[in-house]
Amino acid sequence: MKCKKIKELLLTDYYDNELPEDTVKQLRDHLKICSVCRRLEEEIKTSSLESLKNVIQLEAPQEIWLNIKDGIQQQATGKAGFLSKYKERLESIIQNKKPVLALVPVLATVIIAINLMKPAVPLETNVSDYLDEQISFYASLDNGGSNISNGSIDFGTDIEYFFL
Repeated sequence: MKCKKIKELLLTDYYDNELPEDTVKQLRDHLKICSVCRRLEEEIKTSSLESLKNVIQLEAPQEIWLNIKDGIQQQATGKAGFLSKYKERLESIIQNKKPVLALVPVLATVIIAINLMKPAVPLETNVSDYLDEQISFYASLDNGGSNISNGSIDFGTDIEYFFL
């Protein structure tokens, strides 16, 4: 094998263990005799593979795996309704002993239910009350203080003479 092919394999399939055994043997034989390719292999090891050894592997909480499993089962059976998902979510929050987080969706559900059960207030009574208030307000503004004669309005102020 030529150095160009070795470099390509080192950077791609060799460290992923995706090469056939005979190709791996040829690659290792080449590395024994070629110092340039051997140096590249050492650089790749130190820069990428060695740095990954210090990485801490975290495990996902059991709840996540259960949710994934439930989701797969629900897709397989075809029953993933809104209420069942909502119920499962509430149960998982309560089981995790996070009462504050459990309280929020419960309160939201209660508030929505109360608002849906309220009888609607007729709109006509509110509008007619508003109009009555407006009419009485405008009537109180005039209060007999204006003098309307021949189409001219006189409120008894000097500014009217200037503009009118």
